[in-house]
Amino acid sequence: MRSAWLRWPNAESSRAGRGLGEETGRKGEQDTVPELNRRAAHRHVQDMHGSNRRAQTGHGLASIPDKTLVMTGALSPTRFRGSDAAFDSSSAIGALQSLPTGVHIAMNARLLDPAKVRKNVAASRFEAV
Repeated sequence: MRSAWLRWPNAESSRAGRGLGEETGRKGEQDTVPELNRRAAHRHVQDMHGSNRRAQTGHGLASIPDKTLVMTGALSPTRFRGSDAAFDSSSAIGALQSLPTGVHIAMNARLLDPAKVRKNVAASRFEAV
């Protein structure tokens, strides 16, 4: 299975993986995320995305057929002690290899549907609704 790894420079996500995948997009281009994922040559895409708009972007990605898209990132960036970045990224990679086509969010050791999730800032986690 060939897969792509997309990272958005303006995301609050990990910088640890810089250089491991395709770095695309520019600051403020969240609206182009669905188009960039649509054009990606790979069927399996891990999308590193900031947590503030992750669920909304997931709705936009839902219209992309025949791809498995797993969105992840970190609620606490890599540079901070106790960051969830490495764990969430690893979870997304494992999920990417086993999930059916569609859009998924990998956060806090859970796989979530972007249409049924919200960010709980006070609890520092994503929750199914």
